[in-house]
Amino acid sequence: MDYHVFLLSRIRELRNRGVATASAITGGIASSAGVVTSAAVIMVAVFSIFATLSVIAFKMFGVGMAAAMLIDGTVVRGMLLPAAMALLGDPTGTCRAG
Repeated sequence: MDYHVFLLSRIRELRNRGVATASAITGGIASSAGVVTSAAVIMVAVFSIFATLSVIAFKMFGVGMAAAMLIDGTVVRGMLLPAAMALLGDPTGTCRAG
């Protein structure tokens, strides 16, 4: 969750500077990609260590959390978040009723 806030704050900073929405999304993801990917890799490595323990509950926890971090770090951050933001469009209200 923290790195999603980090990513969104980079996008917001670009929007506040007057960059177009699509360019702000692309720029925000590009500028924070290294930090976010590194954090996800470290968390996957830590949770993978649990899978080597002898207690089956720890193994399940380790595999499940490592898989969740891989999915969150790649699919959610890399695909769903930018796609959702692009579909929602410009936050200044370009959609007019009536």
